Amino acid sequence: MLLAFGVMVLIPLALLAIGLRQEMTRRLSEEYQVRVDRVVEVIREDLHRESTGISQRIGSLKSALLNDNRFRLAAVAGVESERNYLLDYAGEAMRLTGLSMLQIQDSDGRIISSGHFRNEHGRLEPALAAALADARSGPVLLTTRTPAGDFLSLARSESFRIGGRTFTLVGGVAVDKAFLARLARDRAITVSLLYLGGGLSSDPAEETASTETGHADAAVGAFQVPVIRTGAETPLEVVQARLQVTQSLAPLRTLQRRVDSWFLITAVGTGVTALLLALWQSSRISRPLAALAQSGCALRRGRD
Repeated sequence: MLLAFGVMVLIPLALLAIGLRQEMTRRLSEEYQVRVDRVVEVIREDLHRESTGISQRIGSLKSALLNDNRFRLAAVAGVESERNYLLDYAGEAMRLTGLSMLQIQDSDGRIISSGHFRNEHGRLEPALAAALADARSGPVLLTTRTPAGDFLSLARSESFRIGGRTFTLVGGVAVDKAFLARLARDRAITVSLLYLGGGLSSDPAEETASTETGHADAAVGAFQVPVIRTGAETPLEVVQARLQVTQSLAPLRTLQRRVDSWFLITAVGTGVTALLLALWQSSRISRPLAALAQSGCALRRGRD
C-alpha cells in the first residue's frame, strides 16, 4: 500500500517534468534558430555594405586616374620615364584607400600595376574583369596571389576609358579570421566560410573551417557567395562558397542537465516525504484500531 501511494505521487510529477522539459527544449531551440537566422540576414547586409564601400573607394581612384596626366603618359602614351610611376601607383593607392588588394588591367586583361604583388605586372587575367562584372549584383570573393601565398578578398571592379583605351580597377579587402569575427559580433556565434580548396572560421580554436555542412547539436544558417578562383597555371573559375553561421546548443544542454538534476532531487525528496507521510498516517490509523482490538479482547475475557 505504501509503495502504491508513492507511485501515485511520483507518476504525475514525472509526467509534468517530462512535459516541461520537452516544451522548454522546443522553445529554446526555436529561439536559437531564430537568432541565427537574424544573424545570417545581418551578415548578408554587412557584406553588401562592405562591397558597396569598396566600390566607392575604387570609384574615387577612377576619378583620380581620369585626371592623372602621369598615368596617362605611362599607360596610354607609353612614356618610359613614367614606367616606375605606373608600377608603383597601385601600391600607393591601395595603402591610401585602406584596401588589401588592388590591380589595374588594360583592355587585354594584362596587369599593368599591382599593389599587393608588384611583380605581378604583365600577367594576363583576361576573364577576371568580366567575371567581376557579372557578379555586380552582390558580394563576390576573389582568390588573390601575393609573394607569401594566396588569400581571399571581397572584391569589386570599375572600368574607365582614357585616350580611347579601356582600363579596369580591381580592388578588395582581405577576408580572414578577423573579418569573419567582425561579421559574427558575438563570441557565441561562429561564422565559417567553406569553399572548394579551402575554408575559414571565426573560431580561434579552428585553424580552418570544418567541411561538415551540418551540426547535430547547433543552430545553423547559411547562404551562398560566389568565389572567383584564379591562379598562375590554372584557368579562372567561379565556384560557390558556403558562408555558414553556427551557434552551439551547449548552453541549452547544460540547462537540460540541470533541470534533470533538479527533477531527480525533487522526485527523491517527494518520494521520501510521501513514504514518511504514509507511515505517519498509517500509524495514526493503526494505533486506534489496535487499541480497539485490545479493548474488545479484554471485554470478551471479562464476560468469560
